[in-house]
Amino acid sequence: MMIDAFRSLVARPQAWAWPLAAALVGAAEPAAAQYIDARLIPKGALRIDFSPQYTNFNQRFSLGTPGLIDGAPEPLGADLTADSTGGNVFPSLRGADEAIRAIIGDPTYTMNVGAFNTVRDGDVRHFPFGFTFGLTDRITLRVHIPLVTTRSQVTFTNDTTDANAGLNGARTEGGDATSAVQAAALINELTMAIGQVEGLIAGGSFGCPSSPSCAQAMASVVRAQSLLNNLLVITGLGAGQEFVAFAPLANSSAGQAIAAEIAAVAAELQSLGSSAVTTTLPLPAGRAAEGDVNGVLAGQGFAAAPLAFNRQTKLGDIEVGARFGLLTGTSARAVLVSTVRLPTGRPAQADNFVDIGTGDGQTDIEVGLEATFEPGRAVGLSFAVSYTLQLPHQLDRRVTTPSAPLVPVTRQIPVTRDLGDIIRLSAYPTLRLAEGFSVFALVSYYHKAADSFRHPGAAPTDPLLMDLSPLAVKTKQTALSFGGGIAYRSAMDGSGRKLPIEAGLNYRAAFSGSGGLTPKMNTMQVYLRLFYRIFGNPVAAEAEESVGQR
Repeated sequence: MMIDAFRSLVARPQAWAWPLAAALVGAAEPAAAQYIDARLIPKGALRIDFSPQYTNFNQRFSLGTPGLIDGAPEPLGADLTADSTGGNVFPSLRGADEAIRAIIGDPTYTMNVGAFNTVRDGDVRHFPFGFTFGLTDRITLRVHIPLVTTRSQVTFTNDTTDANAGLNGARTEGGDATSAVQAAALINELTMAIGQVEGLIAGGSFGCPSSPSCAQAMASVVRAQSLLNNLLVITGLGAGQEFVAFAPLANSSAGQAIAAEIAAVAAELQSLGSSAVTTTLPLPAGRAAEGDVNGVLAGQGFAAAPLAFNRQTKLGDIEVGARFGLLTGTSARAVLVSTVRLPTGRPAQADNFVDIGTGDGQTDIEVGLEATFEPGRAVGLSFAVSYTLQLPHQLDRRVTTPSAPLVPVTRQIPVTRDLGDIIRLSAYPTLRLAEGFSVFALVSYYHKAADSFRHPGAAPTDPLLMDLSPLAVKTKQTALSFGGGIAYRSAMDGSGRKLPIEAGLNYRAAFSGSGGLTPKMNTMQVYLRLFYRIFGNPVAAEAEESVGQR
């Protein structure tokens, strides 16, 4: 009864194709999930495909994560989750931590903004249309045009119970322009006071150059200059300093120690004849909640999108290709496949830390082989192998490692990215249930080599260039997936005048993988393929075995 009902629906595709397509949409790798039967389009026939796919992932296969064996699933938001968040997530805080340690004399100090918890759930929805044309009995041409919607569901929270840092008032992104003015005034006053004492020393005061009083005055200048240098790092006001989003709380032990050191140095300089240092460092009074963190990310220092829901609908990477029939027999078929994937998709954006692109945005050249063996009417085996050469392209990236993703806009630069080449292997054991109906299992292996990056038009040995090696971390990927589905193909009549209808659905899930950034994906696809005669003689004795996929 189920088979009869399915045959009835296929016979009236307008009754089911669009509602079902709306429920089962988009996948990141359209070709990798489809059923393979190594067929060609009859000469003069046009096949129109609609094959919406839906891919969902909220985990990835880990690499180097403490407490997990490599390849174990971990949450997709692991890089934005930490029990204590500081320089481990915001690399620009690391220099400030060192400066604070030098001021307070505690080599173990680190800023803690709070306990970040970021739950991410990504999905990619493809609404592709394909057009395949039988140029000759052995050559078919193909165009695949995907409209892609990507969504990043993000829930971001920050538990500030144990936090010892808040928004850095020295920068206007902290929301207090008065504090920023005060921080600048402190730097100016301290710089002036140091200069005044240095002038006195140079003029022979304090019994200089050889008296004990001179040595004491010189030591005071060294202490004050060290404090000034460290304050320039903490505030981010020094030349070439990175944006520092957070600072120790005013009532924390570190905050109190910094204030005490500023007061002691100011008093010491004034006792040596300098003008008074009347201001101190404006440290935050409160902790940074989720909205404060996202406000910092949206400010001038980061110039980025908040950690929140993100969605876009754009054109994906358009594919054009050709298929050449090597074997076209009844029980054995083999097709050579070539595809050029065009740079029409939108890569994930550098100013959005949770973005999912609609494509790679660069050119791929893919070659492969599909083969089917059907020794009897009941069983069959299909397999496919392909190699994808990914060509270099230029785009903007923020230079950091995946585990420390939140970096200021000053680390965003144009780079030439060469994505690693891809190898795919898949097999489809098939069982025929009835005339036109088959069920199949699927096993698929995916391997991508590591990416490489270089500065556009620059010598790679230039010592002034930023080190791009962090961008290549965890870009090598492997995945093993299993799945299955059902396929339907109506028969043609003996004259070849009646062209078939093809339809089906399939599902696959990643079972294992490695690399650290490889998503643990689940993919559902439904497809409908309709054929139309454009030209040529419809009568062909072998037409039944020459119609098929792509």
